[in-house]
Amino acid sequence: MTKEEIIEMAETSGFMFTEHGSPIGFTHSMIKDFAKLVAEKAVEESNHIIFKSCINQPHWKRSAMRYLKRNAPMLHHQAVTEFNEHPDGRGKNEV
Repeated sequence: MTKEEIIEMAETSGFMFTEHGSPIGFTHSMIKDFAKLVAEKAVEESNHIIFKSCINQPHWKRSAMRYLKRNAPMLHHQAVTEFNEHPDGRGKNEV
């Protein structure tokens, strides 16, 4: 995550900042919303790394594809479509 992405998530949660970048006027609810956004982004980035490993780490492609199928169905579908892969990671539509 970049600094800009984190600031954007904070602003989305309702945080306001001084001209020097210090947060002001935040509530417990805003902090919880911000934490949820950061956690979701971290999971998204982890899933994206696993998605990319489907190409770069063929020795564990099946495990990566199974993980994506369970935890990130949209990325799993994208991997199957983009890489012309069998849904379980066996290779070029092998049966």
